[in-house]
Amino acid sequence: MRAGTASASANRPELQFNAATSKNLPEAPAYVYLGASVSTRWWNPKMSRIKTPETWPKPQVWPTLEVGETLSRGVFSVQDVVRRSPRTGRTGRYQVLHIPDWANVIALTPDDEVVLVSQYRHGLDVVTHEIPGGVLEPGEDPASGAARELVEETGYTGELPVHLGTVHPNPAIQDNACSTWLITEARKTTEPTPDEGEDLTVVTVPISQIPALLRQGHITHSLVVAAFHWLELAGSGALAR
Repeated sequence: MRAGTASASANRPELQFNAATSKNLPEAPAYVYLGASVSTRWWNPKMSRIKTPETWPKPQVWPTLEVGETLSRGVFSVQDVVRRSPRTGRTGRYQVLHIPDWANVIALTPDDEVVLVSQYRHGLDVVTHEIPGGVLEPGEDPASGAARELVEETGYTGELPVHLGTVHPNPAIQDNACSTWLITEARKTTEPTPDEGEDLTVVTVPISQIPALLRQGHITHSLVVAAFHWLELAGSGALAR
């Protein structure tokens, strides 16, 4: 599997790949779009005094009193923990889902089209429209995992993955992270090899159509919505094309 070369990003410094860290670390964009509901408002971080979390008031971490047995449930494991509220002194039993980290990838073709997949999802019992992504293998580097998921699900390969950002999907009950990666110059170079439990169709759509697909509710997967937000925050202006 070929992750590609970094040469085609040379004329897009905001998306340069840092080979030492496998991360894209762009300077904060001059302006960040805040969304359709405030379409006339822009935030300029270089002209605003940003209050970082270190200065915010925050509650204390709850002490753990008991840790239960970890029970495997296939794609995740569940564990009971007993913790005490520092504020009230009340104790409670809570469930934590231990889940491997995930990676997803925005793959852009030379024509600035996004590679999307449609697949059946058991949770909603419907077909959803997403970007490629999945579970990282034990010990797998997230960048390599993103490139692997792309070629397995779609048959596309491209340049070296560029890290756009990382989120915690549901910190209330889950302990995993999902990283989003950008792969440019994506082209179909082989046939997809999805897992036995996956039924996928692949389509490419112009990047300019993504905002409409989001607003109209065609793309609703929260991690996919977050991925396109990371792309916008990268300062590429891709969603405004």
